[in-house]
Amino acid sequence: MIGLPVAIKPQIDGGELKPIAQFWPERTSSLPDVPTLKEIGVDLTLSVNLGIFSPTGTPEDIIKTVSDAAQKVLTSPEYLEWASSRMVNPAFLPAADYAALVDQERVLYQRIVPTLNLN
Repeated sequence: MIGLPVAIKPQIDGGELKPIAQFWPERTSSLPDVPTLKEIGVDLTLSVNLGIFSPTGTPEDIIKTVSDAAQKVLTSPEYLEWASSRMVNPAFLPAADYAALVDQERVLYQRIVPTLNLN
């Protein structure tokens, strides 16, 4: 199975699941003994990305206001403590950087999904 550490760690701790690899670029502190896919020879990294999207043509001042507010929350000590307790590693990307990340992932999934025989 594939899942977020916070969702599957209780089963790992209880011996019901045995982790074999992580999708992150580096090992996470919540599962420090579990290798990454790259470490076991699979050239793939994935992460869970959540973002705020807006319609095309949204004025830049609105994008900046929302972006600044999101950055303030995601870097606040209160949020970082909450995220850590749920084994989440938050990161903030400015709008243009996040758009580039989404575009990179779109290319990856366009390549992978057709090979999955999901019919």
